[in-house]
Order: sequence, then C-alpha cells, then structure tokens
Amino acid sequence: MPNLEKYVAEEYIKQDEKELFELILYHRKQYENTKTRQGGLHPDDIEIMKLLDQGNQLLIAILEERKNRIIAKQKPTRTNCPDCNIEKERKPIAEEKSEHGYMCNKYRCDECKIEYLDFRPNNAKDQFSWFQEFSDILEKHKEVLEKFPDEQKKDLLTFKEQRKKFIKACEVEEEALKNLQQAEQKRDKAIAEWRDYLFIAKVKGQWGNPPTAIN
Repeated sequence: MPNLEKYVAEEYIKQDEKELFELILYHRKQYENTKTRQGGLHPDDIEIMKLLDQGNQLLIAILEERKNRIIAKQKPTRTNCPDCNIEKERKPIAEEKSEHGYMCNKYRCDECKIEYLDFRPNNAKDQFSWFQEFSDILEKHKEVLEKFPDEQKKDLLTFKEQRKKFIKACEVEEEALKNLQQAEQKRDKAIAEWRDYLFIAKVKGQWGNPPTAIN
C-alpha cells in the first residue's frame, strides 16, 4: 500500500479521499488478519481484496495526476524583478489577483528580498482578456504608435502575431479544461460511492453489491 503521508503533507488529497484511503486500509487489515488466522482466504474474500485494490489504484491515480498538475504550475518561469531589474528563472510562491482582476503568479527575488506579482496572467481565460485589453489600447492609440521607432513597431507586430496564435491555443485549452472538469466530476462520484460502500461494509460487517462506478 502506498504512503498516504506524502499526499497529505503536500495537500494533494481531499478529505473524502483521505476517508476512503483509511477505509481501504481498515478492510485490508481485517482480511490480512483473517488470512493469518485461517491460513488462507475464501474465493469470495479474494474477490473483495481485488475490489479494495481496485479502489486503491483509482485513488492513487487521481492523487498522482493532481500532484503532477500542481507541480506543473510551480515550474520555474523567466521573470523580471521590478526592484532590482534582474531577469532570471524563479518558481512561483503563490498566486493572487492583480489590480486589474487577473490571476497572476507571485515570485520572490532572492537578490533584493522582495515579493512581487507578475503582470502576466497565469491562466488561459485571464490571458485571453489581457491580450484583448492590450490590443484595444493599441488600437485606441494607433496614431501615436505610428510615430514610434521601427524597432518598437516590430515588437508590436510580433505581439499581434502572438495574439493570433494565442487565441487558437485558448480554444484548445478551453476544450481540454472542459474535458478535465467532466473527468473530475466522474471521479468525485466514484470516490463518494466507494467511500459509502466501504463505510457501510465496515458498520454492518458484511458486503453488498459494489456500486456501478467501481465495477
């Protein structure tokens, strides 16, 4: 059985998942004791052990996927400290809403010992709005921008090209997010049914038919 502590310590596990894990451990221990006393398990008992292992594998798969998503969000990003102006890769230490209402990563600069909020949103939905807002500003002041040096005009052109690619990327990410939410709802249902099923088996001391979600 895997070590639950690593998931608890990093806050990868929800309360109902923790309860399920503890119920699986309880029933496994009961059947291990039965095996020791009787010198083996009845075929029905073996099937129940398989169900317990199946529930355990479902839970661990969910926790590992959640852990990997959290780790991906904590990946170092090249960012510029507004105080010392040193640009380097830094790991996000938190996320907060900016004054414009966008969710952004917060970083700590080890050189000047300050924490700062990156101005770039850290999610597709806010990034899309941010790109749109910035594009509207450019359009509003296009006559002024015509007087900019060629190098800055080139940067603005690059921004517009990036925006087109980003809109396409947003559509792909939005669809992926929708699929992820549907998968998580399905798994939450499976966790709840598993937990209730094992809790009733613990209280009554007998097994019923496993819920559909875990077959």
